[in-house]
Amino acid sequence: MKKREKPGTSNHLKKLRSAAGLSRAALARLADVNERTVKRIERGQSSAAHTRHKILNGLNSHTERKYTYKEVYPHDSEVD
Repeated sequence: MKKREKPGTSNHLKKLRSAAGLSRAALARLADVNERTVKRIERGQSSAAHTRHKILNGLNSHTERKYTYKEVYPHDSEVD
């Protein structure tokens, strides 16, 4: 059974992670989540808002530029 994917989200986090020079494993460590969770979110599969915020915080802890929630998850209905 294929998990429900959110349209347009599949590669946005991946592009930002790659631009920051982070592997999935490194971002997962920074965010204190499982690497499979990062992979699922990059594929656009559903996840808890709390988990998406943890990943955003992990990404922001590694970069000078601080991304907003909407920049990382532009098609998500969650608010910053």
